Amino acid sequence: MKKIIFMRGVPGAGKTPWAMEHFGEDPSAAILSAADYFLDETGKFKWVAHLTPQSHQWNIQRFRNALNDGMETIVVDNTNIKAWDMKPYLKILKEYKDYQVFQKVMDCDLFDAAENSFHEVPIFSIMRMDENFEEIMDMCHYGA
Repeated sequence: MKKIIFMRGVPGAGKTPWAMEHFGEDPSAAILSAADYFLDETGKFKWVAHLTPQSHQWNIQRFRNALNDGMETIVVDNTNIKAWDMKPYLKILKEYKDYQVFQKVMDCDLFDAAENSFHEVPIFSIMRMDENFEEIMDMCHYGA
């Protein structure tokens, strides 16, 4: 069964470590994060606010490429706080009927998340994201 997994949670919640632990060594899987757009050649993260929309478009194109390559598992490793965050990906999925859609919600202590955040997101931003988190009971309603 081919699957799409939307990672969901605030920065520092452990989304990327979970994805890497489960799929990082799997050649039939792709882990795609818009944040990767901001990694320099040494792997250091440097966010540029006005390029955020461009980073998401870049990641969406990577998603399309992974689908075209027939990847068995595609992990969308973004915060995906609201259902609309996933909408561009789900719209593309309508062309690919052989994928099932899942979500992996990462719950955590918000202060731990701020401390663990690779992207050094301030606690007040993490708290705002957590307050705005939209529960989605069943991803099949959002699937292809």
